[in-house]
Amino acid sequence: MIQNGYHDCRKTLHFLSEILTPFAAFFPRLALIISGLALAMLMGPFSEVRTSLAEPGANQTLRQGLALFQAGEYHQALEAFTKVLEADPDHARALNNRGLVYFRLGRMREAVEDFSRAAKIDPQYYQAFTNKGMAHYRRGELAQALEDSTRAIALRPGFGMPYNTRGLVYLEMGAFEQAVLEFDRVLELDPNYARAYNARGHALNRLGRYEPALQDFDRALALDPHNPLPLNNRGWSLFQLGRLPEAVQDLERAVALDPGLAKAHANLALVNRVLGRHEQALAAYDRTLALEPDNPVFLAQRGIALARAGRYQAAVQDYTRALDKRPKDASVLNNRGIALTNLGRFAEALADFSAAAGLEPNDPEPHINRGNVFIHTKEYARAIAAYDRALELDPDRASSYNNRGYARREAGDPDKALLDFDQALAIDPDYAFAFNNRGVTLVLAGQTEQGCRDLETACRLLYCTDLEWAKSQGFCP
Repeated sequence: MIQNGYHDCRKTLHFLSEILTPFAAFFPRLALIISGLALAMLMGPFSEVRTSLAEPGANQTLRQGLALFQAGEYHQALEAFTKVLEADPDHARALNNRGLVYFRLGRMREAVEDFSRAAKIDPQYYQAFTNKGMAHYRRGELAQALEDSTRAIALRPGFGMPYNTRGLVYLEMGAFEQAVLEFDRVLELDPNYARAYNARGHALNRLGRYEPALQDFDRALALDPHNPLPLNNRGWSLFQLGRLPEAVQDLERAVALDPGLAKAHANLALVNRVLGRHEQALAAYDRTLALEPDNPVFLAQRGIALARAGRYQAAVQDYTRALDKRPKDASVLNNRGIALTNLGRFAEALADFSAAAGLEPNDPEPHINRGNVFIHTKEYARAIAAYDRALELDPDRASSYNNRGYARREAGDPDKALLDFDQALAIDPDYAFAFNNRGVTLVLAGQTEQGCRDLETACRLLYCTDLEWAKSQGFCP
């Protein structure tokens, strides 16, 4: 009877622990999408990069290389531009063009070398600085990318591409307000550039400005309706705004357009999990991990979904695989400890919670969950001490007071237990489990009238088990 109340309370704590984990993990995933934006800008329709290519002149080989580049025949284009450079090693435009071929082929080091040589030969060659900045960005060399893009802007302030690169760099650096300003400038110069709306919307998402982000994604999709990236990102905005069915629609469209977009599958899984659609969530995580089988973020998220579906052993396996990749992830240690608790593997659970607390000493979650284990093992003094520590770290958490109150009652101190339940209800006046536990405590202390009122309130808040027990025992009418 009392144990049921505790179990349900503990499940509420599990939900709080689990729901926070994927939110924190989501943002690094978006960094991968940003990289896709940079690639799309340089490698999209040829009209977007042709200003950075040398125009064909009298040199037939250079013209031939340009035609091959446009046709997507990159290896043959490479041969043509290299032939020009064998005859004239200081041909800046041939160097720039060959650098773009290397970029298309993913050979970023060689791309940077050619762009650097072109810029050194012609210090006014803004296209070479622009392209060098993008290549540095793709290599993760953010300071160099920013420096080259700024130099390109100084040479040609009305050219939009280096502003876009600077915006992407600021996104990677977490300077989201500055990123928005850069994309503003891109869109002033080209109001129909869909990818810049998507990138600015992403920055606005990171700032928590979901409504204006939605407007940017709407504009991006009006200009480029078959691009899955703004659909994915708009799905995230809708999710954050609580518009979950619309988020599912966008994310389903995103994965239909690009079945290989693992991030969209993962986000679809997250929304389905929050909606309580555990099987749909697990299916989406399976598709995500089929694409990226060793991604620790996705493994941890599927572990959460498995745990919510009651499949704790499978959840432990996913958490363990995630920790093999990232052994110092406190949130995964905490969630694995929760799953181990549900399996009755208390010693292992305590080890995980201790490790998590060591990594994140100011996080109350591992201490709350340690307390829950000690209630399972009926070590109430240790449970109370764990909840005391959790409340030192977060004195406004109703569930900690509720659980400490339960431990105090079981330890034979109903007066202090009642104080804890009162405090829990002062923080959360609709907290069903605190009403329930206070009601049980009062009934057991002989204060049946007030106790039954609390149990009836708990039942109105959809927890009725202990009211039925009290009625069956003759405590309540």
